[in-house]
Amino acid sequence: MNNEIHKDDVYARIGMALVSIQRVERACKYLIICLKIADKKTKFFSSEEFLERSNLDKLDRYTLGSLFRLLNLNRNIGLEKEFSAYLRLRNSFVHSFSTEYLTGHSELQKMRAIDACFEIGRLSQKMERYIRGITYYFAFSCIKDHSKIDSSVFGGKEDYELYLRDRLTNIET
Repeated sequence: MNNEIHKDDVYARIGMALVSIQRVERACKYLIICLKIADKKTKFFSSEEFLERSNLDKLDRYTLGSLFRLLNLNRNIGLEKEFSAYLRLRNSFVHSFSTEYLTGHSELQKMRAIDACFEIGRLSQKMERYIRGITYYFAFSCIKDHSKIDSSVFGGKEDYELYLRDRLTNIET
């Protein structure tokens, strides 16, 4: 039996990691849209600076760092540390992955590359769930007909509970 890792498997994992990063970006954009809509109804959550800087017409051009900086203007979200750590990981992946993991073809190096991709995917999934949980909260409070809340876009109750549980754990420690 041959346990050799094929280079195509490594590249497939890299693609999966990139898609997971894109999902976090998309979740951030939905949250920004939701915050803008919610503020029209509640006028208490978003900071003035957030409202001034968040231009929905230009949202597709924002980088992940720009999206996080914008969301950090709403201190009530409470994900500044997570955004910062995730952005460092994402930037390292995008800007130095090839020099760190793809300079040779050893089995160890291929395994390390796959492990790094899995870590990106794991953290991306957690970030996406946090962001979708917050989005769910605002969608639930702003959309009268709750049957119109699409969990694939806004997240669901489970995502919101994960976010709250982890926030409470961080406060207690």
